[in-house]
Amino acid sequence: MVSSSWVGPTECDEARTRRTRTAGNIWRALKPDVYLHLDFGNAVDFLREAQSCYQNGAYMATALMCRSSTETAVYLSLARKRKGLQIAINLDSIRDTWLGILSKARQSSILDYNTEKMLEHIRKKGNFAAHYGQKFDEKIAQGQGLGRLWITRVEAEELLRQTVRVLDHLRRAVSPEEQKV
Repeated sequence: MVSSSWVGPTECDEARTRRTRTAGNIWRALKPDVYLHLDFGNAVDFLREAQSCYQNGAYMATALMCRSSTETAVYLSLARKRKGLQIAINLDSIRDTWLGILSKARQSSILDYNTEKMLEHIRKKGNFAAHYGQKFDEKIAQGQGLGRLWITRVEAEELLRQTVRVLDHLRRAVSPEEQKV
């Protein structure tokens, strides 16, 4: 009898090559360069980790890492100002809650309506993954049955695409090179 594993290390499945290609296309759409990493550092690293999760079929982890990437990018948009290769750090937002950071980003005109809606969607899916145990028990307690309680490949791919759009928007909002164009 062959056992099947839903979660955990498994053999690479036949769709991994397609997911690898998709992740690469999503990454290239961001047009990464040295300034992207200078402006958004860890947020870019978190996006790459989200892509690795997606590539390996870990869609819940993809949602968590997309949330980490976008929230870090918004914070860094407020906290770091770059001139050439020099980066000034403003720690005014270091202790702010997410709502406080979001409010400051709005006030600074770093976010537009569409980007904010994408952030909201990414955060909702990331929260779903982060608080899965509660969501699972909530469905049971409400007598709804289990239904679908997982992030799908399609949802994870869309979260990656939205994360790239958020980072691209923030890059255009704060990068001196982008503002010259």
